[in-house]
Amino acid sequence: MRTGDAAAALALLDDGEADLAVAPLPSRIPATLLARAVAHTPLVLVQADPPRANVQLPAPDQPFVLPRHGLVRDIANRWFRHLGITPHIAAEADGHEALLTLVALGYGTGIIPDLVLQHCSIRHRLHAAPASPKPGELTIGACIRRTDLHRPLIAAAWAVTGPGEPYAVTAASPPQSAAPLTGAVEPSDDPR
Repeated sequence: MRTGDAAAALALLDDGEADLAVAPLPSRIPATLLARAVAHTPLVLVQADPPRANVQLPAPDQPFVLPRHGLVRDIANRWFRHLGITPHIAAEADGHEALLTLVALGYGTGIIPDLVLQHCSIRHRLHAAPASPKPGELTIGACIRRTDLHRPLIAAAWAVTGPGEPYAVTAASPPQSAAPLTGAVEPSDDPR
């Protein structure tokens, strides 16, 4: 099991460095992969405690801590453009845990999947800040390589993700972003 950068999970899977990934689903899934939606989570603005009184977010001069890349960053960039704001980016992080740590240390306001915030170890030092409109939402999915579906362990893992057809993404689907429950299961030498 590997945890870490959500933006890299599907690439690790597609490159054969993992057998299964739980990650945010992008607007287009590579044809070599199968994906099933397993959860949805809104993106929230997060700040260090204590909450600041009467601060409407996002404020043009407010420093932000953002993911360096990935779906959450893409959604945040679109959100800022929609609001007509050029954000002051105080720091960029490669993973959600690093981003939340920088927010807790007071570097700025972060944009993070709510699911990550609710399950982080430093939740007691952070709070979700109100924002209107909200930044967006992510679809979290379980993903495997199509060519591995014949392997019993992969087929069993796929089966527990739920019944029905795999997640289908079309060009008309709205873009989705990075998520908190990101992990990749490293490939094993066992042919099962």
